[in-house]
Amino acid sequence: MDLYNGKINEFVDWVSGRDSFTGQDVTGGLSVSGGSIRQLLQDKLKKPFYMHEDTASNKYRMFSSEEAYMAWSENPTDN
Repeated sequence: MDLYNGKINEFVDWVSGRDSFTGQDVTGGLSVSGGSIRQLLQDKLKKPFYMHEDTASNKYRMFSSEEAYMAWSENPTDN
């Protein structure tokens, strides 16, 4: 079984290889390898979460990255 061993971000589906944020096929239809998933998790764990104070709903919201926050802020219902 061939696997994708490249870099991925938090939006890439590990099975299909499709980026849910952009809709692109990142992996050429290959499933993501455990090494790529491990690298993503290690990279994300080294960085702080992105926090946003949502004064409209009186909540603090945490996001995995500023990109994830921007996606939510543009369309909170779908993201």
